[in-house]
Parts: sequence; structure tokens; C-alpha cells
Amino acid sequence: MRTKFMSALLAAVAVAALVATGGSASAATLKEHAAEAFIAIYGNPGVNGATSPVGGGQGRNFGFGANLLFQAGGGVGEALALVLPGPIEEKAGESFIGGTLMSNKTGANNPLSFGIEFVDFQEGTLAGYSDTWDRPWISEICSPGSATCRTDPLFATPGGSIKIEDVTIALGKPGAGEMTVVQGTVWGIWENSPKAGEPPCIKLSEKPPAGAGANQNLIVTQVSTALEGAGIKVGTAVEKFKGRACLTSANNYWDGANKPLIEIENT
Repeated sequence: MRTKFMSALLAAVAVAALVATGGSASAATLKEHAAEAFIAIYGNPGVNGATSPVGGGQGRNFGFGANLLFQAGGGVGEALALVLPGPIEEKAGESFIGGTLMSNKTGANNPLSFGIEFVDFQEGTLAGYSDTWDRPWISEICSPGSATCRTDPLFATPGGSIKIEDVTIALGKPGAGEMTVVQGTVWGIWENSPKAGEPPCIKLSEKPPAGAGANQNLIVTQVSTALEGAGIKVGTAVEKFKGRACLTSANNYWDGANKPLIEIENT
């Protein structure tokens, strides 16, 4: 019985993989230019179509997808920096952002899902930690080619828009009075590869879109003694969160020898 069950399960996964990697007329797809879509199967792959996209929320207990690693700073993109009132700037010399593609194609003008599983801040003043264990940072990404896809209604120009929720960044050392924590939402724009050999990038918007409420920004939820003395309080909004993270690895799609043009296409 177990052998039959496993055979049936493997067959179902194989069929799902074919469904996920096949082309789709009328879809937003992350892929090598003029080639196959990146693999991503989450939730119920059997209904991955123009009206039932696979992605964050439809059965998070099952899934696998292409792993993407982005770098900001250290000669790639632009270093991440967080600015609090004062101004107090915390900057990382080099950062790595890694996650898993949660949907590889969706209906036309619908966003793709990318689950951020770790953020590694290195060097510089941003002696930070990121909490992606309790709740992965869920990012929704629109194709730059779409004029109507919206990750949030607040985007005035939605093409390529990115919204990253559940962000948690801890600044400083662990211990009583030593750490400041900021939590909330980050906004940005997806940039397709301009040409083969150059990576796609995530360009962070320094501030939330016009009309965003306090719960749609990064805010201080815990404050260190030092920053409290500088006037920072629980509830203080981050003035800017900036940087540009570019792809440095994506399974077999992007590596040291293979650097194709990678894009989110909306067709």
C-alpha cells in the first residue's frame, strides 16, 4: 500500500511540475527570456492557471520553488540603509536576501509571490538581525510590463511594484536595553535584466506610497536605551529604508557561468 501511495504521489508531483513549467498564454511569468518558467509549486498545483494562481496562502504546508539569492552592497546593487528621525542612519556594507519563488506564473496582471526566508546584514553600522523564522517576509511582485497589476492599491504607477510584508529587523546587540526593533511593510520596484549578463534587481522605495498608514510603514516596536536617549520611541516611523538588491544566484538559472536575461513577463 505504501509503495502504491508513494508511486501515486511521485506521479502527481511530476505532472504538477510539467504544469508549472509549461508556458501560459495570458500570464505573468518569471523566466529566462524566451525560455521556460522557473519552477514553483505551492498549494494546489493542479489548478495553477490564469484564474487560480498558486502562491502565498494556498496550502503553505506543501511546496517547493526556485531559490533566489540577492545581494545589496559589496560591489553589487546599492547597500541597504535605514534612516530614523534625527537623522540616525544605520547602514549595512553588504547584505544578502534569500528566498523561494512561491508562484511561477499567474493570471495576466496578477503579482507573483516570493517568500523571503533570510536576510543577512553584514559590515557597517547596521549590526542587524532579521526575523524570518516565525513568519517569512512575503513579497508580491508585479511584472514591469503590466500597467494594471497592483500589489497594493496605493501604488500610483503599479508596473513592477513590490510589497514586502511582515518585515522585522533588529538593530544592535541582544540584551536588555541594547536592541532596537523595527517592523512593518517595505515597498519597492522590480527591475528586469536590462540584457543578458546583467541581473534583475529589487529597488527599494525610500518611503511608502502617498496615503499609506502607519501600519504600512516600518515602525519602531522596541527601542534601545541609546536610541531612546536620542528621541526615538516605540511607534516612531522609519523615515527611509533604501537600497537595491540584485540577483546573484537562482538555482541553475543564474550562476557564475550562466547569466541569461531574466524577466517577469506579462503576456
